[in-house]
This record gives sequence, C-alpha cells and structure tokens, in this order.
Amino acid sequence: MPWLAAPFADSRKSPLSRKFKVHGIPMAVAIGPSGNTVTKEARNLLMLHGAEAHPFTDERIQEIEAKYEEIAKGWSEKLARASHELVLTRRWIYNCDGCDEEGNIWSYYCDECD
Repeated sequence: MPWLAAPFADSRKSPLSRKFKVHGIPMAVAIGPSGNTVTKEARNLLMLHGAEAHPFTDERIQEIEAKYEEIAKGWSEKLARASHELVLTRRWIYNCDGCDEEGNIWSYYCDECD
C-alpha cells in the first residue's frame, strides 16, 4: 500500500478510535499531509478501487470513475439473448453464471433471472 498506516497494537490507536468514532474493524480513515481528514470512507474506497483509490480525494475518485466510463465507451447498452434482454450494468463484484469467474465493474445483467 502506498500510504502510512498505524500498526494494530500502536499506542495511538485508542485516541484515534475515539476521534474517528470507530465502532468496528476494519476501518480506514484517510488523513492528508496537513493532518486534516480526507475521508472517513477510505475502507469503502479500498473495497471498490483497491490501492488505486489513494490518495482518496474526490479528484482521484472522479479520475477512476472516468476510467470506468471509458472502458465501456462504444459498448451496446442492451443485448437481446434468448428470451431475456441484458442491460449493461455497473456491478462492483459479481460471479459469471457461465464460467463462475469473478468479475467487476461492468456486466450485462438480466433483471428477470439475475
């Protein structure tokens, strides 16, 4: 990971937990170089984007979102298959029914049969 992190047993853990109202773990809070909180949603951003989310700023997340949009540029919004219509959908994590491989970001999805 390209950022500093406090070890689990660090003596600063308790005051940080109080300051950021930690109610469960894991939790990640991004603090900028000036000591200001960048986001308390760093864990969610890591789950969605991995280390690519660093430095967790709104600008970085917008860059990532733009990259995702670029990936699907030119793809059909809908596909007709058998008796179902498949719709291009952003899904963070899914398993392919055909090969059971895990995928992320984009898939064609059927509302009727999932």
